[in-house]
Amino acid sequence: MLSRIAGKLEKEGLVIRTADTEDGRVAYLAASSEGHGLVGRIHHEGTDALSLALEALSEAERQTLWAALPVLEALAESMQSR
Repeated sequence: MLSRIAGKLEKEGLVIRTADTEDGRVAYLAASSEGHGLVGRIHHEGTDALSLALEALSEAERQTLWAALPVLEALAESMQSR
Protein backbone atom coordinates (compact mmCIF):
# COMPACT_ATOMS: atom_id res chain seq x y z
CA MET A 1 0.00 0.00 0.00
CA LEU A 2 2.78 2.46 0.90
CA SER A 3 4.58 1.77 -2.37
CA ARG A 4 1.38 2.62 -4.30
CA ILE A 5 1.04 5.91 -2.45
CA ALA A 6 4.71 6.68 -3.10
CA GLY A 7 4.20 5.84 -6.76
CA LYS A 8 1.26 8.22 -7.04
CA LEU A 9 3.20 11.00 -5.34
CA GLU A 10 6.13 10.38 -7.67
CA LYS A 11 3.84 10.36 -10.73
CA GLU A 12 2.41 13.71 -9.62
CA GLY A 13 5.93 15.10 -9.30
CA LEU A 14 5.64 15.67 -5.55
CA VAL A 15 8.46 13.34 -4.50
CA ILE A 16 11.70 12.03 -5.92
CA ARG A 17 12.40 8.33 -5.45
CA THR A 18 15.97 7.09 -5.16
CA ALA A 19 16.86 3.40 -4.99
CA ASP A 20 19.25 2.15 -2.34
CA THR A 21 22.52 1.13 -3.95
CA GLU A 22 22.98 -1.86 -1.63
CA ASP A 23 19.42 -3.13 -1.16
CA GLY A 24 17.10 -3.12 -4.16
CA ARG A 25 14.07 -3.48 -1.90
CA VAL A 26 14.74 -0.09 -0.33
CA ALA A 27 13.77 3.24 -1.86
CA TYR A 28 14.23 6.70 -0.42
CA LEU A 29 11.71 9.46 -0.96
CA ALA A 30 12.37 13.19 -0.84
CA ALA A 31 9.98 16.02 -1.50
CA SER A 32 10.50 17.67 -4.87
CA SER A 33 10.32 21.45 -5.26
CA GLU A 34 6.68 20.97 -6.26
CA GLY A 35 6.12 18.88 -3.13
CA HIS A 36 7.67 21.56 -0.92
CA GLY A 37 5.46 24.14 -2.62
CA LEU A 38 2.35 22.08 -1.92
CA VAL A 39 3.29 21.72 1.75
CA GLY A 40 3.76 25.49 1.95
CA ARG A 41 0.37 26.16 0.37
CA ILE A 42 -1.35 23.69 2.71
CA HIS A 43 0.36 25.28 5.72
CA HIS A 44 -0.64 28.78 4.56
CA GLU A 45 -4.28 27.73 4.04
CA GLY A 46 -4.38 26.14 7.49
CA THR A 47 -2.96 29.29 9.06
CA ASP A 48 -5.55 31.42 7.25
CA ALA A 49 -8.37 29.14 8.42
CA LEU A 50 -7.13 29.28 12.01
CA SER A 51 -6.89 33.08 11.88
CA LEU A 52 -10.48 33.34 10.69
CA ALA A 53 -11.66 30.97 13.43
CA LEU A 54 -9.81 32.96 16.10
CA GLU A 55 -11.32 36.21 14.87
CA ALA A 56 -14.79 34.72 15.39
CA LEU A 57 -14.12 34.11 19.10
CA SER A 58 -15.37 36.47 21.74
CA GLU A 59 -12.85 38.33 23.90
CA ALA A 60 -13.61 35.99 26.82
CA GLU A 61 -13.04 32.95 24.61
CA ARG A 62 -9.72 34.38 23.39
CA GLN A 63 -8.59 34.96 26.98
CA THR A 64 -9.53 31.40 27.90
CA LEU A 65 -7.57 30.09 24.94
CA TRP A 66 -4.57 32.28 25.81
CA ALA A 67 -4.60 30.90 29.37
CA ALA A 68 -4.70 27.33 28.02
CA LEU A 69 -1.72 27.78 25.66
CA PRO A 70 0.95 26.44 28.07
CA VAL A 71 -1.02 23.21 28.51
CA LEU A 72 -1.63 22.90 24.77
CA GLU A 73 2.07 23.48 24.02
CA ALA A 74 3.10 20.84 26.54
CA LEU A 75 0.60 18.41 25.04
CA ALA A 76 1.92 19.05 21.52
CA GLU A 77 5.52 18.53 22.67
CA SER A 78 4.66 15.27 24.41
CA MET A 79 2.97 14.01 21.25
CA GLN A 80 6.02 14.86 19.11
CA SER A 81 8.31 12.82 21.35
CA ARG A 82 6.33 9.62 20.75
